[in-house]
Amino acid sequence: MAYDELVLVAAHGAIKAEYGPGDLSGAVFERGEYWAQNGTDEAEMMLCGQHFKAALDYAATQGSCLVVLDAGYTRPESVGGRHDWSDAYSYLVAGAQSGWYDIFSEEDRAYITQKGQTADLRLFRLVMRGVNLTVAISEYARDSLEEQLVGLLLYETVVGDTPKAIREFGWEFKRNRIVAHAAALGVPEGLFAYVGVNNPPSAAAANRGEDKTLQRFASDPLGMSSALAEKRRLRDPLERGNPYWDDMGKLSAMFAD
Repeated sequence: MAYDELVLVAAHGAIKAEYGPGDLSGAVFERGEYWAQNGTDEAEMMLCGQHFKAALDYAATQGSCLVVLDAGYTRPESVGGRHDWSDAYSYLVAGAQSGWYDIFSEEDRAYITQKGQTADLRLFRLVMRGVNLTVAISEYARDSLEEQLVGLLLYETVVGDTPKAIREFGWEFKRNRIVAHAAALGVPEGLFAYVGVNNPPSAAAANRGEDKTLQRFASDPLGMSSALAEKRRLRDPLERGNPYWDDMGKLSAMFAD
């Protein structure tokens, strides 16, 4: 299958470690008891699921998109039990259990950074309403900027080329931050589009928190400061780090022309 567009989805929740894949049933995004969301209610998880669904619906109409789910093991409640759940794999399984698509194959690959670190990469082939889709997942990203970093590098390694278009799906209230991340990573303005699918029920509180995060990234576009780096550390209970940072130079070269 030929690809020319990257579709990114930022996952915002993980299934609790007390559940194995075989324990899930029904419309998983609508079952709040399954999710470790640090106080997020069931209604918000349903809205999160719509980000993924909207991305898949879009990809199904285009026919040449590589969908990338790239979010790591970010929640302590989702590891160390019956099953370790990353945010990315939680979304993939939840979508299948909810009846959105069938998974008919999985291919395990290794991403090798320029410094020799190895990162797992999995490609899933799906059938959604008779349309074949490919979803790549990686399980290292710990915030919205890393999700873009990993997604861009995954596309290049899977496809062997630079995407002709990049479209990301997520919360509307995060629009300014996500667009700023793309610029900080060197993505040309005309190449990137953001689709704000919806907002959480607690939009006012979310906007207040987002204003603070925007200020931090404005002064530190790659999030290397103590506050932003500490946030990543707290979202890494398995202490895996993110080897994709090794290839920032490779990322810059992708868009040099």
